[in-house]
Amino acid sequence: MSRHGNSAKEGWEALKRREKYWEEDKNAIERFNQERADFKQEKADFKQGKEDFKNVKADFKKKKADFKQEQDRFRQEKEAFYSKSAPLQ
Repeated sequence: MSRHGNSAKEGWEALKRREKYWEEDKNAIERFNQERADFKQEKADFKQGKEDFKNVKADFKKKKADFKQEQDRFRQEKEAFYSKSAPLQ
């Protein structure tokens, strides 16, 4: 009879250990899923940042070209002004 009681007690303890392991596994899975979701968000943020950088770079190139055009126009106007106002020899 005591042997019977021990096996029931051991079975109960084994069940409790399994529940503990299941809970640990469940927590590990939840952590993994959260880390995976965080990674996906970071990846999306990185892609958006990369796209934003491309847009800023393209905008900078356009402004640089516009500035160079304006600089050339100013140089031409300056040369035209000085050629008109230069004393005749």
